[in-house]
Amino acid sequence: MEADYIMLEQFNHGWSYQQINDFREMWKAGISVENISKVFKRKPQEVILLVYDQAEKRKVSPRSTGLEGL
Repeated sequence: MEADYIMLEQFNHGWSYQQINDFREMWKAGISVENISKVFKRKPQEVILLVYDQAEKRKVSPRSTGLEGL
């Protein structure tokens, strides 16, 4: 089946391995998505997509504070 629509193409989906490792450390430390996005100079939505990706792969765990962090 050919796709007529590609969702979320306005976002940058590419991440370096170093960025992913740094993200995991920041997530584990409780840093908010908003602040993580500032560190990477990325849109918060792109960080949320990475949270989803890494949670699906069981590389990060849910936090009691959720996306907001500490």
